[in-house]
Amino acid sequence: MRSGQLAGAVFLVFSNAAGVEVEWFMTTRSGSKNLTRMSTINFQNATGDDDDAVLVEIDTAQRFQEIYGIGSSLEGSTCFNLMQLSEAARNATLQALLDPVDGIGMNLMRITIGTSDFAPLPFYSYDDSDDPDEDLVNFSIAPDEAFVLPALRAALPWAANAGGGGAGSSDGLAFFASPWSPPGWMKVGGSLKGGQFNSSFTDAFGAYLVRFVEAYAAEGIAVAALTPQNEPLQNNDAYPTTLLLPEQEAGLIAASLGPRLEAAGLDCEIW
Repeated sequence: MRSGQLAGAVFLVFSNAAGVEVEWFMTTRSGSKNLTRMSTINFQNATGDDDDAVLVEIDTAQRFQEIYGIGSSLEGSTCFNLMQLSEAARNATLQALLDPVDGIGMNLMRITIGTSDFAPLPFYSYDDSDDPDEDLVNFSIAPDEAFVLPALRAALPWAANAGGGGAGSSDGLAFFASPWSPPGWMKVGGSLKGGQFNSSFTDAFGAYLVRFVEAYAAEGIAVAALTPQNEPLQNNDAYPTTLLLPEQEAGLIAASLGPRLEAAGLDCEIW
């Protein structure tokens, strides 16, 4: 394959691909182009030597790791802004992001377990009890009904594309989830903002994460995978964060989260 420059545009010439047409799109920082379809590039066989060309050799027999998916996030601020749009504008935005034919075909989106840092106030978890609630009597995902769940429901039509996503699938749209903080009563200091996880609540935290997966499944939103903590070495006290040391995370997975996911029969991986 040879690559060169012509009139400021990059062109590629494949030695084994005559007459191949490639469509390409451009988005500019200024916003003058947003996924704008550009003129089709026509490839031809490479002939002779070209001192100005760059030779790129591709060995199609050599392969490395598989890619689970490519995407972005549907966190609090994103969901909030999506729900401020008209239904038509919201659907057009989601189509541009998620549709594999008329969009860029993102197929993996991170969602949050409780509130994130970029989210409308007030920050919340799913069990903001004043006292420890190890039985999760007060657990509820109701705060997500304001704008998070409606935005995710709007994205669900793309979850059914080409096989429906889900754990281990690269087809359709898959969701994975991360908490920025467990409930404050599970932490040293008792606040959603900053602080360190209190290991005495290891089983309660595992149960909390499993309850989230179950609650979202009841809403028709399958969580393909979760991580025990976003940025586990971060404990900035300006917004929801939690210091979760490696040994604490290992204990959480081994003693509570892993066994509880398995016992519940949930098709949800731990990343």
